[in-house]
Amino acid sequence: MCAAIKANPGDIELAIGGYNTQNPKLEGKAREYGQRVLRVWKRLIEND
Repeated sequence: MCAAIKANPGDIELAIGGYNTQNPKLEGKAREYGQRVLRVWKRLIEND
């Protein structure tokens, strides 16, 4: 995960999604996954 964040320092959505979906041709799928993860994370911290 750290390497993915370093590879995409200004794009945490793509860093998370790219860690899960490592095929560059599937960037759209990677971004969707990253968006879902961030949405869940935000809900978790809001309800802490």
